[in-house]
Amino acid sequence: MARYYKHPALLSPEMTGRSALSIDIGKHSKERHFLFLQGPIGPFFKHLGQALRANSHRVTRINFNAGDWLDWHDRNSQAFNKPLSAWQDYLTHLVKTESVTDLMIYGDCRPLHALAIECLEPLNVNIHVFEEGYVRPDYITYEPRGVNARSGLPKDPEFYQEHPLAKHEDELPLPVSLQGISKSSQYFGAFFYYTFVFLGAPFFAHYQNHRIWPIFQEALSWTKRLLSFGNRKKTAYLTQRNLYKERKRFFLCLLQLCTDSQIQNHSRYNTMTEFMEDTLHSFSLHAPSDSCIVIKNHPLDNGMNDIGKACRKLSKKFGIQDRVIFIDGGRLQGLLRPCLGVITVNSTAGLNALDRGKPVKVMGDALYDIDGICHKGTLDDFWQNPTPPNQKLYKNFKKCLTLYCLLNGGFFSSVGRELILDRIERFEQCGIIKNEYNSPHQDEERDIAHAS
Repeated sequence: MARYYKHPALLSPEMTGRSALSIDIGKHSKERHFLFLQGPIGPFFKHLGQALRANSHRVTRINFNAGDWLDWHDRNSQAFNKPLSAWQDYLTHLVKTESVTDLMIYGDCRPLHALAIECLEPLNVNIHVFEEGYVRPDYITYEPRGVNARSGLPKDPEFYQEHPLAKHEDELPLPVSLQGISKSSQYFGAFFYYTFVFLGAPFFAHYQNHRIWPIFQEALSWTKRLLSFGNRKKTAYLTQRNLYKERKRFFLCLLQLCTDSQIQNHSRYNTMTEFMEDTLHSFSLHAPSDSCIVIKNHPLDNGMNDIGKACRKLSKKFGIQDRVIFIDGGRLQGLLRPCLGVITVNSTAGLNALDRGKPVKVMGDALYDIDGICHKGTLDDFWQNPTPPNQKLYKNFKKCLTLYCLLNGGFFSSVGRELILDRIERFEQCGIIKNEYNSPHQDEERDIAHAS
């Protein structure tokens, strides 16, 4: 049976550099009170809460809409049905009167969660942030304080060059593979969740969805996308096959969801059209004349914006219609293998490209955008002189990423959830084990970066 890695505190001192961790046995070493806000759709947060309660900890859940209620309602849950302006006062009162020690959230950019972090960090509450895995499908992301661009992992390449893991050639133990597990429960879960949000709106009159479009409008667009799925899949397959057959030299541009917090909070772009315009304009002026660019749409695009139409319009605007190939879907791994380099705002798919040694240009803020790993020159320079990753540096970075930020498992399958719950000590150790891998001025540097 495949193995999965241990928490830093459970690995040998030589492997982790024990001096990089300190033990703080204080009030959190005994009974804790875990406060759960919104989690991934489905029963994961409920199951985690039950496991923590079984370990003699207190657990409270706050529901903000009927979809939250569907996923988890019991005697330990309560509803918040007030304006957003009352949220921090409500939360502060709850934390102080109920002695809350830990906050559990899925994503750190939803307005409710961002305000909660801002409110509770000064009160010395441990912040646990979950997110889809930086590396998928075998991992989920779990970090203190923040994820993605707000991750605590340093961006100083010297940290990874000098880390004790760099001295060990052995790889970390392999994760239990979740490859091939059906995603049907995730899709059905999302359908029922948003149906309840819509139908239960009168009971949660003040709830403001963090998504951009109204649920009903987005549902109609999703229905159209589902009906056209077969044709889009066939077209993507034929386009990709012709690309291989003609042996074209191409760069790969990876689109993301404009509703994603990675775009809305960690980039200068509001839409993928803006990102495509910058990319195609630069490509038209500076890319080798014998090269093409493949624009790959995100597989979960809801169709609210006609990305294909926008791509064709921009291609015509810059006079490169014959050099731009749009693929609505397609197979990422098959496109990465022959491409010359990858352009992304900050997608975690950039890690897949780096795994293959491909040059990557990041146009937003990404935790892996490190000198020596990603191309640090301009986009105009990237087309002619793309910088591939330093393989040794990237290998060390990937080890640290796995060790500090990832858990083997998944939110949307019973197998994946069981793997995470088997590591319940990881959540109990937050606040007892404090990671001190930050540079002395990293917090200040990060705050300045976000303010600019």
